[in-house]
Amino acid sequence: MSYISGFINFITFTDIFLFTFKFPSASLKEGVTVLVIGGGGREHALCYALQRSPSCDTVLCAPGNAGIASSGNATCISDLDVSDGASVISFCQKRGVGLVVVGPEAPLVAGLTNELVKAGIPTFGPSSEAAALEGSKNFMKNLCDKYNIPTAKVCLILNLINQIHI
Repeated sequence: MSYISGFINFITFTDIFLFTFKFPSASLKEGVTVLVIGGGGREHALCYALQRSPSCDTVLCAPGNAGIASSGNATCISDLDVSDGASVISFCQKRGVGLVVVGPEAPLVAGLTNELVKAGIPTFGPSSEAAALEGSKNFMKNLCDKYNIPTAKVCLILNLINQIHI
């Protein structure tokens, strides 16, 4: 079995991305409120693009940053704890958010996308299982090793003090 087919057998498309773009037709006429999770350059670019979409009525960004806030590309929600899935779900329900786009690695790996999809909130971003490909180098190296995917050799050091020889 080639390493590509083995990899594809391991991770199916539905495992990689949990997302939904099924909006009621009335929502499209009114425009969708989009929440972008994150506050870096990637999220700034996402806010910039989404703000220009005719399908988006409002773009919110949590926590956002000063650049996003001053650009007018999104309204920053600095007090929303994006590490707390229940808080994000509650915010989305109260504000009528029609789509959440999760940018940063940490909330993806922690399962924010999984929680939002489970709550019925349309979300774009990989599941926590798929985010582990980027979030855990050890996981990725083990996966590559298991399916004979060529990659650089690695040495996992669990205790740096025991590895130092003077």
